[in-house]
Amino acid sequence: MLLVQDPGSVVVFPPMLPSGPPEEVIVIIALAVITATVLVLRPLAKAWARRLSGADASRIDELEQRVVELEQIGSGDYSVVQGELNDLHERVDFTERMLAQAQRPQVAPDHNVTDETTGFRRAP
Repeated sequence: MLLVQDPGSVVVFPPMLPSGPPEEVIVIIALAVITATVLVLRPLAKAWARRLSGADASRIDELEQRVVELEQIGSGDYSVVQGELNDLHERVDFTERMLAQAQRPQVAPDHNVTDETTGFRRAP
């Protein structure tokens, strides 16, 4: 197609419409591919590492199971410790309040005080 243009005319081209999916879709697809790759290759890499190490697979499985058991035992003890820590925190707060009350002077105001220089009673 041949476009003839006069010396003073302005040629307006139609706007270019985006072709292809939006950028958000591309990012989501890329993250999905990376996640799937990690999930698929992790067990393969673990098996390959076991084979390269030459260690007995059953022994490694036993140790992994023991680690899982210890983690479960440890997580149960933390709730007991957390409860005891909360109890101690309440006791410390109570003790601080009692000490603060003991340090305040417990003097009742005296309304019958006279000024020694003038002899008149002072306002409270």
